[in-house]
Amino acid sequence: MSTKEEDFPKVTQDADAVTRLHNLKRRRARERGNITRFVTEVGRFNDITALEDYEYHQEGLHEALGRLTSLDDKIHELIDDREYDADVQKCEEYIESA
Repeated sequence: MSTKEEDFPKVTQDADAVTRLHNLKRRRARERGNITRFVTEVGRFNDITALEDYEYHQEGLHEALGRLTSLDDKIHELIDDREYDADVQKCEEYIESA
């Protein structure tokens, strides 16, 4: 194993990428929680629910899905091909269930 100085910046970059990936996945988990909350609330609506409530939750869900998609894209930039395929499948399943 080499101990040249030029090897150290790569290790630092890899550690930074791991940290960014971890933080992005944490943010994605929060967005998924927001989406679940909005979907659950909409599921409780009935015929007497005000139109404003529908619109508020629809807008919130739309914004949360946009943030989730953006986070997914950023995560996919940081993972390797093997992880990418598995993560894309999970993301698609989640979006379909929302």
